[in-house]
Amino acid sequence: MRHTWLSFWRFISVSEAAALYCCIDTWASISKQEFFGEHRQSNPEVVTMKPSASISLAERLGQTLGRACRGYLRQERKVNAWLIGHGVPAGAATLLFWGIKLAVLGALLYSAFWGALVAVSVIAAVCVGRVSRDIDTGLDPAEWRLGSAGYGLYTSDGHRIDPHDPEAEQ
Repeated sequence: MRHTWLSFWRFISVSEAAALYCCIDTWASISKQEFFGEHRQSNPEVVTMKPSASISLAERLGQTLGRACRGYLRQERKVNAWLIGHGVPAGAATLLFWGIKLAVLGALLYSAFWGALVAVSVIAAVCVGRVSRDIDTGLDPAEWRLGSAGYGLYTSDGHRIDPHDPEAEQ
């Protein structure tokens, strides 16, 4: 036996239907006041939507990428249908597209690897240059000059630090 709304109303008296309608109407007016009227005024922390919601940059970028992806897939289906129309078997056309996709992915990974390797090398060279500069500036500066033991590399306090043979100088 199928129950429909009409069969439901057959078993309800007129007074019960009026009471049910009154309850539904009261509930609707209370919820309307709560959500659209008094609740908003009594609780200032409730945030309401603007009449025209603005789209964020991330959402706009997502929509653009989605349209680009759908356009690419549409063109791929067109080319696939064209290849099949010119006598290429469907499996071979699909295999051709997968081969092209894998080749492009391989080229991207190859270039990303070498780009990352160059970036890491540059960063390492900069770090080594900074460390060596900090080490050089951390010590007393040594200079080439004529001192008590002849011409050589002397520290700021007068000690010769380069290897030398005093007998060879005379």
